[in-house]
Amino acid sequence: MSDVITIKKLEIPKEFRKDNMLRRLLKFEKGMRDVAIYEVIRENWQFGTGHRGYEVMIIRYTTKDMEYYGSVTPAGSPIFPSNEQFGQSGWHFNNYDRALKKFNELLVEPIKKGGRKSNVVFI
Repeated sequence: MSDVITIKKLEIPKEFRKDNMLRRLLKFEKGMRDVAIYEVIRENWQFGTGHRGYEVMIIRYTTKDMEYYGSVTPAGSPIFPSNEQFGQSGWHFNNYDRALKKFNELLVEPIKKGGRKSNVVFI
């Protein structure tokens, strides 16, 4: 087995924009996995702005420096679920109480075995 690589997790953003929506961090905890709740706010000149719900996300992290279009994302950067991953590692709720219930379930739910083996340890 190869040597273990230790990577420091970088902070998740307090807010970010994706798909004309602003996401504002409401809650973040580390448990069996790192989980966050973001409030989703529509930002669109055509449809106006306003509250659109809550997203609960399992946060993953890059295991190495990644280059996209000339800019470098350092190892340990948070990775948010893609649109295709919603229902597996991201969920949208209209109600905060339902979002909080899912958030709490994910903190204690055992991680399924399998998947890719890695020699990377995050701290």
